[in-house]
Amino acid sequence: MELQKFTPIRRDDNAELFANSDGSIKLQVRYCDKTIDPRFVAWYSLDFGEMQIDSRRVYTIFFCEQKLADVPANPDNSLSQLLEEIFHNAIR
Repeated sequence: MELQKFTPIRRDDNAELFANSDGSIKLQVRYCDKTIDPRFVAWYSLDFGEMQIDSRRVYTIFFCEQKLADVPANPDNSLSQLLEEIFHNAIR
């Protein structure tokens, strides 16, 4: 099964947004400190988060403009692994 292609649609200081071809699914990428629960954190700027060794990517999934979930990047979580693959494919 091939992953659906996501493309960047917006980048500002704090988040990058990607969407699938029809725009029904969007994936927002933000960074925070690894040690803090992402539900209660101030977000890093993208430039700062991308360069920090102790930052963690957090994916927010939207379907038809409704927020479904925040998923912290975690190599032991299969949904997180899938989102990491989508993200890396989109930025290539």
